[in-house]
Amino acid sequence: MGDKLENAYSVANMRKAFESLAPEDRGGLSIEDIRTSHYYVKFRPANYDELDRIKQDTTLILYDIPLDYEITSQGEYYQDPEVPDSLPTYQYASVEFAHRAAIDTLGVAYDVLENLFIPDEDRDFVEDSGTRAAASGVGRIDEAVADALVERSLELTGNAEEPDGMTRASKWRPAGQIRYKSTYTSLGWIGLEGIKVKARRWFTTHTGITDANGYYSCNGRFKRPANYHFDWGVIISRYVEALWVRLNTTARRRRATGTSISTIPRNRLISELRFSGQHTTIIIRISEGCDDLH
Repeated sequence: MGDKLENAYSVANMRKAFESLAPEDRGGLSIEDIRTSHYYVKFRPANYDELDRIKQDTTLILYDIPLDYEITSQGEYYQDPEVPDSLPTYQYASVEFAHRAAIDTLGVAYDVLENLFIPDEDRDFVEDSGTRAAASGVGRIDEAVADALVERSLELTGNAEEPDGMTRASKWRPAGQIRYKSTYTSLGWIGLEGIKVKARRWFTTHTGITDANGYYSCNGRFKRPANYHFDWGVIISRYVEALWVRLNTTARRRRATGTSISTIPRNRLISELRFSGQHTTIIIRISEGCDDLH
């Protein structure tokens, strides 16, 4: 992780941004309309049973990294240095205002790190003719007003993007493909099915699942750049299983037709995984010893 960022989506900073907008740019809103829509939460599971309990709440999108830090590189997982390796690390999430009572019933200790106001969350189920719900009970905010408010808060907190071509005039939907190929055979590129992809910008996450051809399309849109997150352990495990089954099915068919070919052991899979998304391509080359990753 990189440096801690000043939180552009805190209620306090959003109110400062609102007050700096010209009255005609406020869309008829008052300062009282800038109030908590989400909570930035840090769960502190005491053991893996408590971690499983959190994960059973499918409305929570959990991360093992803080959401208000700069991401300098992707890793397989992160263990907070405060937490012993034998225990689950802290879990971070953005919790909608109306869901606060539900997480109280989980029986897992947590801290509210910040009260948030997120006016630009644009999931498929809240899109409606240029307006959006900013989460539970905070009312509907015109898209242009929400964008102006977010842009001003990013500027005031030192988080405005540099003009590098990534900031878009229109919104974009995270979509792409996860696929693999083996240099051990001539099968070519094959899509990897059933992998969950998370695209996150600050406290908003949109998700998608890869289909039989490895393609995914997330359930929301962003106007500004986002980071991709996925479980590399799951990807590698699925890949090893899928490729091993495919190769050995081919080997058995060839033996049945009289063609001599040996069954291929898992630790001989020499392959490449490729994740692609907007402005992002990640390649992992896997050589001898894949069996250890499964």
